[in-house]
Formats: sequence, structure tokens, C-alpha cells
Amino acid sequence: MGEPQRSDDVESDRRSCPRFPADLLGKASVRLLGGSEVTLINFSERGLLFQSETRLLVGARGTVRIIVGTETTVAAGTVVRSLVQGMASGKLAFHTALALDQPLTLAAAVAARERAKAEAEAEANLATPAPVEREPIATAPDEAAPAASTAVAVMTPVATLPVPNGKT
Repeated sequence: MGEPQRSDDVESDRRSCPRFPADLLGKASVRLLGGSEVTLINFSERGLLFQSETRLLVGARGTVRIIVGTETTVAAGTVVRSLVQGMASGKLAFHTALALDQPLTLAAAVAARERAKAEAEAEANLATPAPVEREPIATAPDEAAPAASTAVAVMTPVATLPVPNGKT
């Protein structure tokens, strides 16, 4: 048998990588090998969370095939959590967490895409400055002002008021 891994090792911690919701993959087909179609809930480089009608026991080995477009990814790992979520289509639905043996390359690609999107948004926000309203200074009519003077504009930030949420 192999050397047991410590649960506090960074390499073995499935929670050390950011999780992404399944809808970031777009239209994806996810199946348990030797089993049925499952619904992917979220994923990371080191773990998957999916819902199925099949109960997998903690400690059992599992393999999942993920098809996105023309790309197929196979992920194998160990079941670390299997909980009853509720009823779906008249049957019990289970949420199963799978700690993967190898990093999921699909998650690394999604992480890079999301990072690039965030950087592009940050650059776009820096390139377009926020508009600033200018408010002229009013002078009292009884003040004697030189005839050739012009009004001076003072820049004041626009205060945003909190949106009422209906609770008192």
C-alpha cells in the first residue's frame, strides 16, 4: 500500500483552489462512468460536487466524464462526502463531493479565462473615468462683484444614497 497523505497537505486539499459554478462551462454533459447522468453543481482543480440519483459511499472510487463541446475530460477520485439533498423526480437526490487524484485541467482553463475577463474589466474601468458633476458657486446679489468676473466651478462628488430595501 502507498504512503498515506496528510489531510493538511496543500496538494491534497481540494478546498485550496477556487470553486467555479457549473454554468461557467456552458452546455456540458456529465456522467458517472458505469452509471447515470449527473448534474454538476461546482468544480475546482481538486474537486467536483455533483447531484445524482445514485448514492456513492464515502471512500469509494468514482470516475466522471465531462463533455464540453468537442472536448472530453475524465476525472477520477475518491468520494469524500455523500449527502441526501432531497427528492428529485420522485427519487432521492444525493450531493456527492469527489476529491480528484489529478488536477482538473478544465478548471485551470476556466480560472485563466475568468482572470483575463476580470483584468479586462479592470482596465476598462480605469480607462473611462467616472463623470463628475460640477456645481457653480452662487454669489449673493447684494455683494459687489467686479463686472468682468466669471463664475468659478467647484467639483463636488455626487453622493449615492442607499437604496431602500423595504425593511424598517
